[in-house]
Amino acid sequence: MYATVGGGQMVVLLIAVAFSMRYFWDIEKSAHIFADIQDLAFQLHGLNATHVPAIAALRAHVVANYLDHATVFRVHVLTTGLAWAIMPFQIWASFRKESYSRHRQLGWAAASLLSVGMFTSFFIARPMRECAEGGGMTSEVGFYGMAVATSLCAFMGIKRITEEPKDVDQHRVWMVRAYGCMWGSFFWFRIWMVVFLPILPPNEYPHGLGLISNLSWMVGWIGADLALSFADTKQATPSAQRTIAHAKAE
Repeated sequence: MYATVGGGQMVVLLIAVAFSMRYFWDIEKSAHIFADIQDLAFQLHGLNATHVPAIAALRAHVVANYLDHATVFRVHVLTTGLAWAIMPFQIWASFRKESYSRHRQLGWAAASLLSVGMFTSFFIARPMRECAEGGGMTSEVGFYGMAVATSLCAFMGIKRITEEPKDVDQHRVWMVRAYGCMWGSFFWFRIWMVVFLPILPPNEYPHGLGLISNLSWMVGWIGADLALSFADTKQATPSAQRTIAHAKAE
């Protein structure tokens, strides 16, 4: 069982590394990823830069920013990609319980990678204030929020397990929240771009992007809390549920 699960972990990590190396070696191609998603979102609604002039301006800014900060961008993608790949196995109960020593080692590795990834994100987000078409300072603050929220949750998770008395349950809660913030920052941010931005009037696009950048990590945090609540409810025994219901009734 250990070999099977461990082998599966290595496959996932290698895939993450390979995906990250694609960015590492071809920074110009990767610089267009964000802009391609933006363009696709509007094309699905029959819109282009003619209908929404901000599209072209934002694309040019994003590409130039990534190319100007190529080394920082590569480090950011590599470290956050690896941290993102490790964290599901940290949360996976059966894998975690097989070896708490391994869990601790992988945890410190993920925390180290995450700290570098979140630090480098500030340098990538900083130039956003110069692009009014992309939400300007509002979007920049939203990107900072993604890094701060993820870092705060991870810090609280580490704090709960390293300080006496150790609180394993709260350690789990805060680390799941950190992972939720990562999901919100990367996936929900881009999903909202596809669903929400194209329905706005063209002149409201910058405001919409600013709103999405601030809400995405919040949605990830809320999603993590909902997942935790669902998992705790599912794991509760019928007798425990009756006890809780009885206590509430009193």
